[in-house]
Amino acid sequence: MWTLNLSFQVLYVLCIFYGVLSDARYLVIPNWVSAVLVVSFLPYGLLFWPDFDLLSHLIIAVIVLCFSFVLYKLNWIGGGDLKLLTAVSLWMGPAHIASFIMLTTLLGALLSLFVIAVRWAANVHRSLSPEKLPTIVRRWLDEGVCPYGIAIGVAALAMVSSVFT
Repeated sequence: MWTLNLSFQVLYVLCIFYGVLSDARYLVIPNWVSAVLVVSFLPYGLLFWPDFDLLSHLIIAVIVLCFSFVLYKLNWIGGGDLKLLTAVSLWMGPAHIASFIMLTTLLGALLSLFVIAVRWAANVHRSLSPEKLPTIVRRWLDEGVCPYGIAIGVAALAMVSSVFT
């Protein structure tokens, strides 16, 4: 049973890690990342959480989905961010959702400040030549985006030890 437990944990981490890298590099979080997280949640919960309360996890995920949809409609986050945030929230459940959302918010704010500071240094202050920036960051600036999936994913990875105990 331990090997199966570890397999779920590795799957979770790999999906999150791939989603973060994909969002950073291509500004896209593939749908399969969120789908694998959602599909693997139920068997893991049934097998490894003795007091598994599916309904409370679903309610949390639906609330996050609704709130995220508003952010999506305001063009503050992308569709991939919405799906990843909802899928990870399903795993967090009532025990960890507040910590996860707070950490995601903090990391998202730091990432946004980084993007704003680099844009200011490159465009307004001219102290940073755009050619000196990594290609990935230059693309973020050119497209005027902040890949929020990075914040979601890093927060999800930071919560691994809490979720899988």
